[in-house]
Amino acid sequence: MLIQFWLQFYVDTTIPMLNTFNIRTLLTLYPGQQHFSSKWTKVNSGGRYQKNTFYHNVGYRVLIEQESVSTSLTIILHQIPYTNSKDTPITSLQNHHPIGRYVFLVTDKNVKLKESPPLYSDAEFIRARSISKIVQIHKGHEYYVVLTCFEPNSEAAYDLTFLSDILLSITKTESIDILKPRVVTPPKNKTQPLFLKVK
Repeated sequence: MLIQFWLQFYVDTTIPMLNTFNIRTLLTLYPGQQHFSSKWTKVNSGGRYQKNTFYHNVGYRVLIEQESVSTSLTIILHQIPYTNSKDTPITSLQNHHPIGRYVFLVTDKNVKLKESPPLYSDAEFIRARSISKIVQIHKGHEYYVVLTCFEPNSEAAYDLTFLSDILLSITKTESIDILKPRVVTPPKNKTQPLFLKVK
């Protein structure tokens, strides 16, 4: 009698299934999806943007192509740490790097002066498998999204996803010259003429 009761319970139980929010729905909401996969390999793994070697980081140049004034851009970064054990596909969170992403805004004035563009969105470094950020971007401006680890010389793979409701032009660059610090040439020491006092 007890067995029959439990069997009836499982028969009448309805298991919830995924509803209409599927890949097609996602494509409808974000027709401007773009995905990238790459790696942090020590020299391009980042650190804070104030470092002189920061321009070596991989960047993603973002432009609005359609006749739109502005749009929201969702940036999703998922890191894939290297592991020595093939038997453990899931890496513990403590083995993940603190990661973040910067967004820089470039204007024509910045490009002409060869100056570092102003910081549009600062990085909040979090030790997590995935982080996301929504920023508002505008037509007529050029943006660079830079993914970094908090500690330089780190190594890991990552997946990057951009979601937007309009078509964007996104180009991967292996380094960002616009972020390269300007080299200031010190003034030359001018030798002063030596005058001898004649008695």
